[in-house]
Amino acid sequence: MLIFKYLNVIITYLFLLLFFFLLPDISLSEEINKQSTLFIKADESLEWNRKEQTIFAKGNAKVHNETMEIQASKIVAKYEGEIKENKFKLISAFEGFWKQKDLIIKGEKIIYNISNQEVNVIGQNVSVSSKIDKIFCSKNINYLQFNNSIEASGDCRVEMEDNKKLAAKKIKASINQNGEILNFFASGSVNLFLDEDLKSISADEAEYNKTTSTIFLEGNIELLVGSSYLNGDKAIINTLNGVAQVFSNKNNNVTGFIKN
Repeated sequence: MLIFKYLNVIITYLFLLLFFFLLPDISLSEEINKQSTLFIKADESLEWNRKEQTIFAKGNAKVHNETMEIQASKIVAKYEGEIKENKFKLISAFEGFWKQKDLIIKGEKIIYNISNQEVNVIGQNVSVSSKIDKIFCSKNINYLQFNNSIEASGDCRVEMEDNKKLAAKKIKASINQNGEILNFFASGSVNLFLDEDLKSISADEAEYNKTTSTIFLEGNIELLVGSSYLNGDKAIINTLNGVAQVFSNKNNNVTGFIKN
């Protein structure tokens, strides 16, 4: 029985190997408007379920084409129609990462919707990173390829160049094709660390435009500058020259404590 079991695995593996390399190229999506072969491999097993229209890879499983790569302990690739019709539409991966150029997205569960060009990552420790910026969250990260945007939620933190850091409950970011953050909007218990002078900045909301090096803050502003602090309703900070402007609404005043 043991020999028969391993013989079945070997036959299945050889069949799928021939199946993938002898049939016409398998395109991921017509919507992407680019023909690209999908390669799947695994150390432990490969299973093709024709009835459910899925391919299951287990054990250091890998899926890749010309533009992206997925590695995980388990991967399920789902298609529609006949497999030779080149209509793969959804890839689910577990305990792994999705990668495109320098952009890497990690999590306990990854759902790659090929038709919508959308990557959704779920787990208690999910992240998206480039060579410069990193975002970590405790719930989920959603990446929309078609407009290069990221939405993240659940005790998020951002680590940027020059040791700049941000923490918030929710983050929306625009990135370039290399995964570097261009600007982001943060909400819910926002806290910023920019440098030794601006050690702590807290607000209800923050918008950071890295192109113009400008941060806009709104709601319950508190700036800790050295041993001094300023409170207000709105603030603008230039991260290049370190100038911070704090404003108040009509019914409130800007308050603070300045210590020499």
